[in-house]
Amino acid sequence: MTKRHSKELSSENVQNHRRTRTKDLSSKVLGVIAVRKMMKRLKRKRVSWLKHLARYISNSLTLVMRTRQ
Repeated sequence: MTKRHSKELSSENVQNHRRTRTKDLSSKVLGVIAVRKMMKRLKRKRVSWLKHLARYISNSLTLVMRTRQ
C-alpha cells in the first residue's frame, strides 16, 4: 500500500464518519434535543443560585456567631 493510497483511504474514512455524524435529523428530534438542552441550562442556573445562597447564609451565620461570642 502506498502513501497516496493510504491517504485516500483515510480521507474516505473521515468523509464517511462525517456523513454518519451529520445525518439529517427530523424536526421532532431536534425539538427534543433543544428542550433537553434548555432544561439542563435552567437546572444548572438553579443549582448555582442555590449554592450562592447557601454560601451567603453560611457566611452570615458565622458572622452572627462570632459577634455573639
